[in-house]
This record gives sequence, structure tokens and C-alpha cells, in this order.
Amino acid sequence: MVVVMYNDAGDGGGYGVGMVMVLVSAMVVVMVLVIVAVVIMVLVMVLVILVVVVMVVMVVVMVFLIVAVVVVKVLVMVLLTYFSSGRLKRFRTNLYGATK
Repeated sequence: MVVVMYNDAGDGGGYGVGMVMVLVSAMVVVMVLVIVAVVIMVLVMVLVILVVVVMVVMVVVMVFLIVAVVVVKVLVMVLLTYFSSGRLKRFRTNLYGATK
């Protein structure tokens, strides 16, 4: 808000106080704009930090899922090799022998 006050002393030079008030109000406007710019920059930095944190969490979750899938695959392979070995076949023959 620009406030202009003219110094009407009757001498015709009515720009003394008015120019000072214009300069002060312009400085206030510039300060407000600088504060708003700093606040916007801080908000942008916070958003960037949040995005980086979310991306790191996503990478960690993806690595965890990949490790979990690999572990499950290894367990399935081990169990399949264990069940396809002779022990399960003997168990089957024992079951079939008992049922017969």
C-alpha cells in the first residue's frame, strides 16, 4: 500500500515528505516480497526433501520386495528339490502300500 503525503507548506515544493513516504512504502513492499519469496523457497525445499524421502522409501521397498521374491524363489526351489527327492517318493509308496 503506497501512502503519499504531500507537505503543503504553501511554498510549492510539496514533494519532501511524499517522496520519503513513497520510498518507505516501496521498501516495505520489497521487504514483503522478499519475505514471501523466502517462504516460497523454504516450502519448495521442504517439498523437494519430501520427494527425496519418498523416493528413498520407494527404493528401499522395491529392494525389500526384490529380496523377498528371491528368497521365496530359493525356498520354493529348495522345497521342490526336497520333495522331488527320494524321501517323498518313499512316503508316497508307504502311503500307497498302506492304502493297498
